[in-house]
Amino acid sequence: MSVLPRVRSIEEAEVVIQSLYARQDEILRLLSDHDQRFDTLQTPWWKRVWFLIDGWPWYDLNGTQKRRPWHRGR
Repeated sequence: MSVLPRVRSIEEAEVVIQSLYARQDEILRLLSDHDQRFDTLQTPWWKRVWFLIDGWPWYDLNGTQKRRPWHRGR
């Protein structure tokens, strides 16, 4: 079985290339997300507690930080 798609015209090739670029972008996004989660899980527990106190969510390892009054200037 061939992994490469067969195309019969330049127009079909352009569509296939755009599809491959979209897939590549999605895979890179998922890989980055996985890498960040793994890196966070390797962080010592006391540092994760500190992040929680500083406003980062505990349940979503890649979540966005909540605004805190002591975060002036950000």
